[in-house]
Amino acid sequence: DPTPSPQSIDQARNIPFLEGQSSPIEASRIYCKSARMTPDNHGGGTAEKPFGEMLNNLEPGEVVVFQELIDRGPSAWHATDLAIEMVKKGQGFYMIGNHESMMLAGMCGDGRALFHWLQNHGLVLLQTLPGYGEKLKGMDYIQALPIISEDIRNRDPNLKKLFELKDFLLRYGKVYQFINNIMATHAGILCDAKG
Repeated sequence: DPTPSPQSIDQARNIPFLEGQSSPIEASRIYCKSARMTPDNHGGGTAEKPFGEMLNNLEPGEVVVFQELIDRGPSAWHATDLAIEMVKKGQGFYMIGNHESMMLAGMCGDGRALFHWLQNHGLVLLQTLPGYGEKLKGMDYIQALPIISEDIRNRDPNLKKLFELKDFLLRYGKVYQFINNIMATHAGILCDAKG
């Protein structure tokens, strides 16, 4: 891609936009006034403010780049709901990290990835899923694996929110982004032999 002219970047500073159409998961170019990049959140923070003060006082043209919101903490579902809302409004972008990658691969039938996701606190996300988590109470990831695997395969209606998250990540999530011509990525993604 050619580098945009300084005039086009100046015009874009107050209105975040994407250049061209990007493929699912592949990067897009974002031009914005500025960007705030969330650290790995993993459902941390409080239920009311999973990002602390980070989302306060966003200026026009400023965007938030979200990453690693799932697993571990008590507010993962609230954090993903906020991120999804902001991404759909054009106020944010979602970068896929290693936890989302494991979740997506596991939900698409990769049993090994599902095992690793549950082992790396994906089970916590499912145990906090309203309407579903109770059935996993007191289980470890090895005990829960066959139940979760079957429920994903059968599209258990109580996993609706998990499937909605998967669909959102496949549609809007990116492994890397160019933000004002600076490449941003989550460090937990493994490369293939070609890098």
